[in-house]
Formats: sequence, C-alpha cells, structure tokens
Amino acid sequence: MNKKLMSIMSLVLAVCFLAVMAAGCTSGAKTPEGTPAPGAEATKAPDDDQPAETKKVSFTQFWNMASHNIEQTEIFVELLKRTNVDVTYEVPTSDDGQKLNIMMSSGALPEIVSTPRTNAAVGKMIDAGAVYCINDLMEQYYPSMLTDIEPEYFAYHKYKDGKNYYWTNYIYTPFVLSHDTWPKVEAVFRNTNVRADVWEAIGKPDVSTPEAYKAMLMQIKEKFPDLPTYYMQGYPTSSVAAGQSEGSLFINSDSPSWGLFGEWGLTQYDVADDKVTSVIRNPKFFEMVSYLNDLYRSGLLDASCFVDGSDIANQKIDNGQIASFHGTIGNHGYTAGVEYATIPYFTEINGEAVEGFYNKSGAGWLATMVTSKTTGDVLEGVMRFLGYQATMEGRQLCGWGIEGRHWEWNDDKSAPVQTEVLTNMADPSDKTKKFGFWQNRALHDQYYCNSLWETWTDERLAWYEVYGDRMKLDIFDGVRNPPLDDSAEGIILAKLIDHSFVYYPKMVMAESADQCKAMYDEFVSKCEADGLVAMEKYWTDKWVLFK
Repeated sequence: MNKKLMSIMSLVLAVCFLAVMAAGCTSGAKTPEGTPAPGAEATKAPDDDQPAETKKVSFTQFWNMASHNIEQTEIFVELLKRTNVDVTYEVPTSDDGQKLNIMMSSGALPEIVSTPRTNAAVGKMIDAGAVYCINDLMEQYYPSMLTDIEPEYFAYHKYKDGKNYYWTNYIYTPFVLSHDTWPKVEAVFRNTNVRADVWEAIGKPDVSTPEAYKAMLMQIKEKFPDLPTYYMQGYPTSSVAAGQSEGSLFINSDSPSWGLFGEWGLTQYDVADDKVTSVIRNPKFFEMVSYLNDLYRSGLLDASCFVDGSDIANQKIDNGQIASFHGTIGNHGYTAGVEYATIPYFTEINGEAVEGFYNKSGAGWLATMVTSKTTGDVLEGVMRFLGYQATMEGRQLCGWGIEGRHWEWNDDKSAPVQTEVLTNMADPSDKTKKFGFWQNRALHDQYYCNSLWETWTDERLAWYEVYGDRMKLDIFDGVRNPPLDDSAEGIILAKLIDHSFVYYPKMVMAESADQCKAMYDEFVSKCEADGLVAMEKYWTDKWVLFK
C-alpha cells in the first residue's frame, strides 16, 4: 500500500472516530472531568503561598515534527525537575501527519499534542471535543498564565466559536518591540546590498532613487562585465510547500524577498475603509514589478534567482559572485575578502517622497493542545508543566538555558550573556541538540528565544546605522494568515500562492513592458477567478476582530 493511500485511509478513520466523539458532546469545549466548572473556585496556580509539594505525574507530548529533538537534554531535565513531572516526547517518522491521524482514529491521543497550527487535524480535534478549551484550563489550574502570556496570543488565535483551544509558540507584540535589545533580537533584515569593493571601485554613487540605483548597476556592468549585477535572494523555488515556510505575495513573511517591497513602502495587504485588499491590486505593486522587468530587459537582473535553491544562492553571495542582492545581509558566512555594504532605502520614487521600512510580523506557527482524555492529577501536572513555561523564569530557561550554567546577566542586568560553556563550543550550531535550547518551544516569545544569541557584529552595526529606525511592527500581518489547510480559505490560499509562483517570474522576465502588463492582468484575473475576493473578505473579517 503506497504512502499516499495510507495517509488518506488514516485521515478517513480519524474523521470517523472524531465524528463519533462529537456525537456524544454538546459542545466542542471540554470541562475537565472531576474538576470545578468554570466560575467555581479554581485550583491555585503555583506561587509563594502554595505548598511546594506536588504529586509527580507522567505523561506524553506528541510533536508532529519528525525533526523535533526528543533527547533528555540539560534544559529539558531541568524543566522536568522544576515542574515535578516526567514527560516522554514522541515524534512521527515523517512529517506527513499520518501518525497523528492514526492516534486520532484509534483514540490513542496523548495528553499533549503540538502540531503546526494550520494542520487540518487541529480543527477536527476541536470540533470533536477531543481537546480542552484552554481558557477554562488556565482559569482552573494556572490563572497566572492569563497575565504571563501577552493578550495578543488570546485575541488573535480564537477559534470560530470565539474560544481558544491552543497555545501558539510566539507572536510579535509591543512587548518585544519595547526591549532595548530589539536590534539584537531582529538583526536579520531584508534590504538591498552591494559588494563593498565593487561599490568603492565605482565611487559609491548616489542610490537614493530607483533611477540612481539602476545607473549604479549599469556602472557595475560596464566595469565588471562578468559579474551578475542584481539578484533576488530568497525567491521560493518549490510551489506551495515553500510558500508556507518562506512566504509569498499572499502569506505573511515579513518584508518579502520578491523584489523591493520595503523600498517601495509596500506590505502584502492594504486597508481602506476597514476593507482589506491584496497588495497585487495596489498600483505601486505593479510599478515595482515594472521596474524589476526594466532591470531584467536591461540585462541587470540575474534570472537565475528564480531557479536557484537557497544553498546555491547563499554560495553565490558568500563567494562574492553577485554584485548586488536583495535579501538578508546578516545570515551569511562570507569567504575571506568578501564584504557587502547596505544601501539606504529610496527617498524618492517618481518625484514623490517615500519612506521605506522593514515590516516585521508573525503570529506563531505551532498549536499546543491538551487532550480531553487528560484528567485529575495528570491534568494538573500538564498545566504545571505548560504554565511554568509561560512564566518569565520558564521562558528564560527554555530560551536561554540554566542561569549560571549557560548564561548570566550583563553588568546592568539588561541582557543575557553566554557563559564559556557556550562560547567555547567547537560547533555552536550543535547547541540545540546538545543542551536543548528551544526544545520546549510550546510557549515563548522572540525576545527570550533570540536575545542570548544575537550579537553586535561590525556588519550588523553598519546595518543598524542605516536601517535601525525603519523597522515596523505589524501584528495584523501575522494574524491574518494562514487559515486551516482544509478550510475553504486554506484551499483558496494554496491556489493563490501557486499563481504567484507561476506569474511573478513571467512578469519580471517579460520581453516587453506591454507583455509585463499583460502578464500582470492575467495574474490578477486568475487570482480573482480562484477566490481572491473571498480571501480578502476573510482578511477583512480578521481585521474587524483585530481592531
């Protein structure tokens, strides 16, 4: 029996099982068996007034990601010790969801399930009452979670009944932006860069307008005819799967690498009179695409960026084989002698002043749920385990490690500093597997996730001097997408993403300006025929809730 057929059969069995469960439920929201109903006296959350003694319990957390680290790492063991539980991590043998579907169909769901929040299984488990409403759980078992976790988590992750059924792993919030260490946390910034020695060789010309930037590329082409001039790093090369992880024109991905979005002051959506529309309808979007097409027809845009995988793209940039690229300057390991300089955003486009920006968004990709089979002391232990991870101390443990062992405060206690245990590692990339950083990522935020690891390199200092005041936090861009994979909107979104992969190269590499416009019109028509208006209504409904 082939893999695809097995997956289909397991999903069918799962749906049947959950339908039976749902038939016996009056509501998808579950109240823990043998516990006070919502509104009754709640079990106190662990605090200074509660006895330290708690009953040790054992349970399982299923991570629907084959790559998840399940080793008994230092940080994981310390987390178990602090919460007085034993947890077994389980993962599938592949990422196709087959094991989770089998668990659902057989009634063998573990106490905790963590899976990508767009997984169709999330909605099925909620509708069948197979998982608890977490609002009830937090109120009964760990009320401090309601204040430990930023309110945006609950406001933007409600199910269709207005309740919350899962915790997500992060969301960009004003809390993150308010920290002085924000530049350290988010120094990965998509912008336009030029090889420093090449820029120096042509006299560092003005690049404050699109015309000036094109003129610079022409100078480079004349002086270095064998060096590709402009390259778009980060263009996804594999349809929908890449779109979900790397972003597209329709799904949040910060400021996309598909051209000069930040330079043109564009996001992936527009709002007017409380109606949300796609950026592809914005005349400035086509203006930007037309400019890229002009670069291509002038022999200045390297078309290989549309087919190169990320490894090839990074290799070209790291080895200095590209004169100028649009992408993340902070994520490279340049070979000796290779250096790139940041180029400021355009100050004027077509005679109008413009303020470019880097749009930072994100609303988590993980859903962690507690299954309704979990009751009594085990349920209390599960909530103790998850609740502690939501506290400041818990977030520091999961994101930074053990204080004194892996990190310590700097002199003014404003930021964590790595200890020699980490700085002396032969292979720093091994820190997650060896010590367990981010292994317990059901609840964290980007500050506690990243701030121990981001450092002020000369490259990033130069970047921050140019772009530091141009970061824009856009929470809505993070929460408007994506819908559940099997929902009507999820199916529409997949089609729109596919269209964007097909038509974006066609527009940019058109043989004439007229053909570029024809491809653009065809692109919009295809999207409208496949549900763009319905997708925009979905976003608009999200906007109304967001406000």
